[in-house]
Amino acid sequence: MQEKEDKFMSFVLFGQMQDPNIEALRPHFDLFLDQAADYTWDLNTNTLVHGGKPVTMRGFFGRANVFSENTHQRYNNWYLMANYLKSNPEIACYNRKYDHVTPIKAANLRRALDAGLKIPRTIIGKGPLEGDCIVKPLTGGLHCQAGNESFYTGIIQHRMTGTNRRLFLVGDQHFGFKLETTKLDYRDDPHAKVLVNHFSPELVSKVRTVARGLGLTFCAADFMDDVFLEVNSGPMFAAFNTVVDGALAKAIRSELK
Repeated sequence: MQEKEDKFMSFVLFGQMQDPNIEALRPHFDLFLDQAADYTWDLNTNTLVHGGKPVTMRGFFGRANVFSENTHQRYNNWYLMANYLKSNPEIACYNRKYDHVTPIKAANLRRALDAGLKIPRTIIGKGPLEGDCIVKPLTGGLHCQAGNESFYTGIIQHRMTGTNRRLFLVGDQHFGFKLETTKLDYRDDPHAKVLVNHFSPELVSKVRTVARGLGLTFCAADFMDDVFLEVNSGPMFAAFNTVVDGALAKAIRSELK
């Protein structure tokens, strides 16, 4: 009976097609729901309706559209889906146990140290910190800048030199990459080049320890060589997916179980 019912339940992709990450995932999902569309969730019957029809989910992957100015409709729809998923724990989704409204970049660096990973010399505050340093916001979002002091409380770290590397964890799978760039922050470099890169089993295991402790089943960890910089619970992946011929997008769907 369960197998018969599952045939009528969808793996749902939620977001907007302006997001290249959503575009990369679209072929792998049964149903696409636009973040700006109209939805009604009847709490009494626990029925989610879109376009006059009930939506039945077996699995869900969502990304908020950050490629255009946010609207009240999109913002509130994002939290409608978040509340719906929280109320329906049988729906497969990533990072279900990750529920950190407060940015925890600093705490994550301590967690990485406890897992045996190396981190840069780091202080949280205004500084100054001796040596060649970078400054980045404690709350995330903005790019890092060179400097030893911050105008307001932030993250100040010794500048690491070497190769930018990123490790994606997708369920039980992982994908490693390196980025060739001449910029302090590779996101500022339109000519940054993404290449496949090997991560040692020991390093992967330590990152999994950090991820498990945070309740993350989908994430990306950034490194400079083997020095841990941060972990991202909602990473961009479209450019990396292209380098592996779509294997990353396929894994996101296949590991959603």
